[in-house]
Amino acid sequence: MDDLIPGGLDPADDHAIRRYVSTLQAFTPSPGFVERVLARVWRPVPRWLRQLRERVLPPHRIRAGVAVLAAGAFLWQAALAVLIATFPDRATSGLARLTSDAWPWLVETGRDYLARGFDLVTPTITTLLPSGTVVAALSGAALTVMTVSTWGLYRLAGPARSAKGVRHAVR
Repeated sequence: MDDLIPGGLDPADDHAIRRYVSTLQAFTPSPGFVERVLARVWRPVPRWLRQLRERVLPPHRIRAGVAVLAAGAFLWQAALAVLIATFPDRATSGLARLTSDAWPWLVETGRDYLARGFDLVTPTITTLLPSGTVVAALSGAALTVMTVSTWGLYRLAGPARSAKGVRHAVR
């Protein structure tokens, strides 16, 4: 608030403003405001997104997929709970074996594969990019492609244009 008033606020003015604001009536929207007014607010949806929603992801498929995933997760957890309750000694020994034997092996194997991947990729990149000029040219080309792609997506997602060039909302 100090930035809005040249020279800032005097502390006495600040208290006066707080006193004035505290005397104002509280405003709350009337019941049904959301249904009457906000339900009429229309937000344009890009055509490509609308087609994706209609063809690929209709609401009934999304709900069915979420229900299947939730049921699968519940059944998996229930099966694990039954197995642990049925064989508690095997479950604890299995977990101990997993943490003592398998986990270090997984970490070591992952590091080995990652190192092999770097050893394979690094010489390939250095032989393909012999000079800084090539790197600069490829970087410029990549930036150009990204800019053109972004512009294309903006055009696809933006409001449609009629034949006369007048913008109108896509419904």
